[in-house]
Amino acid sequence: NQAGPAVSASTSAATADKTTAIDILQRRLEVTQNWLNQQPLSTVTIQFMGGGDDAQIRTQLEELAGQIELDNIYVFRTKVNGRAFLSATYGSYTNRDEAVRAMQTLPKIVRANRPQLRTTGGIQQEIK
Repeated sequence: NQAGPAVSASTSAATADKTTAIDILQRRLEVTQNWLNQQPLSTVTIQFMGGGDDAQIRTQLEELAGQIELDNIYVFRTKVNGRAFLSATYGSYTNRDEAVRAMQTLPKIVRANRPQLRTTGGIQQEIK
């Protein structure tokens, strides 16, 4: 009779994981909106990831959660060639030099995507 509860527990765990994965993207989108509204337009951030598939971005965020500080990841929606697109950035820096130094300390998986520096002002213009 112990197999029943074990199956239920693993099913519940899988459901919880799926919920967490959905919530991670939604949470980062919400946090990002507040973050953008509070930053000077000159704040520099590191854009390290993007894609048009919400599920793919959720999965990548889940994978990154154990490697970099999730509270410093910001995700925003834009359009690229008329199609919905999600971009992810990391950190808030007062200038480009500070951001470059921070970029060099990021895990290889993040640096492999050839991150670019962005300003919050530029991101806000792109979102409009």
